[in-house]
Amino acid sequence: MHKIIFTDLDGTLTLKDTYTKFLFRHISLNRIVLNIHILVKVFILYLFGRKDGNDVKRETFKVFFAKKNIKELNQDIGSFIHSISWNNPVLDLIKKEQFKNGTKVIIVTASPNIYIKDICDYLDYDGYISTSVELENDILTGRIIGKVCNFDEKVRKIKNFLNGKDCYKISYGNSKGDYAMLNYCDKSYFVKKNTISNFK
Repeated sequence: MHKIIFTDLDGTLTLKDTYTKFLFRHISLNRIVLNIHILVKVFILYLFGRKDGNDVKRETFKVFFAKKNIKELNQDIGSFIHSISWNNPVLDLIKKEQFKNGTKVIIVTASPNIYIKDICDYLDYDGYISTSVELENDILTGRIIGKVCNFDEKVRKIKNFLNGKDCYKISYGNSKGDYAMLNYCDKSYFVKKNTISNFK
């Protein structure tokens, strides 16, 4: 039976959140000023438990990326990837499994797909499952298509990816948003910085 590793990205393959890093590279002071009331409202509701992390991601994506040209963002992707703080112990463990046993590696992340393919190519992984964003003629609308790829949505998208095919599923994650995926897979590991422990 062939094996597939389904691995989270932020805080698992990396030491810090890539979405926040990418956002701050493209943040506009003018947009912050024009939308400060929206941002303050979202974060207050988040602090009081009225919105979750997925809501925050959806709202901030709309504020900062609506009407952005994807081609212009792509010009920064290479520099962005090389600025990421990678979690090398996890990368090394996955690479060992990947090349020793021919195991496929799929990134499963809540981050938007505008830069995940490039990260996947950089790491020499086999594919990715991520939050999808809407484009119209290379312009981001600011809308997320469907649900943010987190919590149970990760499992739903993995099942769609497998399309009924049987395999031995290995997963890596570092947060509550990964628990459903970690429970679903046959063998799972929980990552806390550079410490890797059995999840089940």
